[in-house]
Amino acid sequence: MEALLERLAVLKDPRAANASHPYPGLLLGIVWALAAGCVGPEAIAGFITDRFDELGRWTTMGRQPPCPRTIQRVLKGTGAAAGALLDLVGPLPDRDILALDGKVVRGASKRRHHVHVVTAWSTPRQRSVATSVVDHKGREPQALLDLIARTARPGVTITIDANGAKRGLAKAIIDQGAGYILALKNNNKTTIRAVAAAFGEASDPEVFEETDKGHGRVEIRRATVLPASGLTGFRPWPGLTAVGRIERVREELGKGKDGGIRRTVEICYHLLSERTSAQDYAGRARGHWGIENKLHGVLDTTMDEDHCQLQGAAAVALSLLRRFTLSLIRTPPGFRSIAQTMRHLARNVDAFIRMIALMEVT
Repeated sequence: MEALLERLAVLKDPRAANASHPYPGLLLGIVWALAAGCVGPEAIAGFITDRFDELGRWTTMGRQPPCPRTIQRVLKGTGAAAGALLDLVGPLPDRDILALDGKVVRGASKRRHHVHVVTAWSTPRQRSVATSVVDHKGREPQALLDLIARTARPGVTITIDANGAKRGLAKAIIDQGAGYILALKNNNKTTIRAVAAAFGEASDPEVFEETDKGHGRVEIRRATVLPASGLTGFRPWPGLTAVGRIERVREELGKGKDGGIRRTVEICYHLLSERTSAQDYAGRARGHWGIENKLHGVLDTTMDEDHCQLQGAAAVALSLLRRFTLSLIRTPPGFRSIAQTMRHLARNVDAFIRMIALMEVT
């Protein structure tokens, strides 16, 4: 806990020198309020007020609780600098798989101006490691380049969905010694046609198959990898070594005609900078969706991010602080969900402090 407070104290306080509430204490209070499920400045200020004495046991909080306007001023002044807090959550490992993807904060969007946060998500560790913010989804490629420059290194594999399957991004990843898995869709028509044709002509390729059952459905996934050396008919991709194909067959009971079985088949293709086994490819490609299910989904449903009406820099800061908070409160043993964990943390500051200590903040 002391290590976290020392690092928070290093962050520049955006307010005047005579501000009555110490900056590290306010940030700690905001993070605890977010961990408890608070959405906006009013709820955060009310939460801190109710637990002001408890917070004062761990850090200096000032003479009286902050009001909602104070919380909003702190968030507005902090802005995108809040992303630096992710650097506090443990050292980066030598080997990692990073999923890069963006999410619009819908409540903060106004006409053509948006808060679009692109996150680098560690698939094995299930936490955010870096963020980049742009004001429109169309500028997502520049945010991806920024994250690649900060996170790509030898031993790291970067996965990006089809919107990020661009040669410039592939080159940036390879230039920094990292590897990639890039999803393909119709935004790269000549490439996807050539890749699909290669799999159609392949004889006895290695196939890895796995089956999931539950909630009235069965899903079978078949993954195949081919070398890219014989592919023609499209412009070369920097570092391309192999291509992958995943076929998903899903059968859902009661969803078909007259309450029968509905069967759907989906096929997706990937570009790979490294020739790997079909099983390893299947795991890495599927792991990319952890950023949707375990980050973006939690931000939407559990933390209710899209209903927060803050605008501008304050909305950016709060969105980044939510990611930092989730990196701290990943579900520990004995808890079934993030929601259950948050309810527990809302009632007990000591549990919140212990959670921070378990995450080895450095």
